[in-house]
Amino acid sequence: MTALRDFKLVDLTHTLDKEIPTWTRECGFQSEILVDYENGVRVFEYKCFASAGTHIDAPSHFIPNGRDVDQLTLEELCSPICVIDMSEELHPNAQVRLGDFEQYEKTHGKIPKDSVVIAHTGWSRYWKTPEKYWGTEKHPVFPTLSEEVGDLLIDRDVAGIGIDTFSPDPFGSDFPLHMCLLGADKFIVENLTNLEKLPKKGAFLMALPLKIAGGSESPLRAIALVPTGNI
Repeated sequence: MTALRDFKLVDLTHTLDKEIPTWTRECGFQSEILVDYENGVRVFEYKCFASAGTHIDAPSHFIPNGRDVDQLTLEELCSPICVIDMSEELHPNAQVRLGDFEQYEKTHGKIPKDSVVIAHTGWSRYWKTPEKYWGTEKHPVFPTLSEEVGDLLIDRDVAGIGIDTFSPDPFGSDFPLHMCLLGADKFIVENLTNLEKLPKKGAFLMALPLKIAGGSESPLRAIALVPTGNI
């Protein structure tokens, strides 16, 4: 019987603090102490964007009447991972293209149904440098996925996708991959980290958002379970 001890746990989640990069360049996460130890207990109040840090987009983020965060199932949020590694390119205009997916399948086999495809661009190394991670105010830019991969992902019937940047779609676009994937009732996880610690296949994702009624997005704790034989 496979036990948890047969896996290495890898944290794919950025730590939330007031310095995290955000779409609006405002403070994306705030914490305030409401009661402190002189009163016997420390109590915080947290304020943040729903898209703060490592987070998930549910279908309802773009699709009217799409499923909300609380309607995503544990089965789809805990799925096998396929990692498309483009980290050697490491350029803000880099795109993971259809040919990269085709090469992945040639090497590692067909992307399985109900898996989560993760694009490893290497961009998370700039998380602590927001002007690099995000780009300039006049020209936000970061690695993305090309629009053409949407049909392949739908054909493979994946549970969702993940990426170690702000978005699989370029800033200023019509968000074609969001429309395609969320429109097909899939989910998207953004701002992942530590993807270099994952094998190309064989690991499992646990992406657990807050169970928010009617929520279209949520911060989450993303963890990978990597079989020790793959390390």
